[in-house]
Amino acid sequence: MAVVLALAVVLVAQQGSQAPDTLVRVSSVTPDRVHDRKQNITISFSNELAVADSIDVPLTAPPVTLEPAIAGEVRWVDKSTLRIFPEQMLA
Repeated sequence: MAVVLALAVVLVAQQGSQAPDTLVRVSSVTPDRVHDRKQNITISFSNELAVADSIDVPLTAPPVTLEPAIAGEVRWVDKSTLRIFPEQMLA
C-alpha cells in the first residue's frame, strides 16, 4: 500500500524587522520503504514547528494527512519531528 503524505503546515511568524525563515521542508520520512507492517512513520521537518508543551502529547488535529487514512496516534517527538503510531498493520 502506498501512503501519500499531504502536509498542511501554516507558519505565521514575525521577528523584529528581519523576516524569519518560514519555508518548511520535509527533511526526511522513515521508513523509506516497508520493513515492518506495523512500523511507526516518522516525519522530520526543516524548521521547529511544535511548542514545548505539545511534545509527546497525542494530537487531535495533526498537521499531516495520510491517504489512505491510517488509524493511530500522532505525536511530536521533538519540536521538528512528528511520529505516527499506526493502530493496525499496514497492508
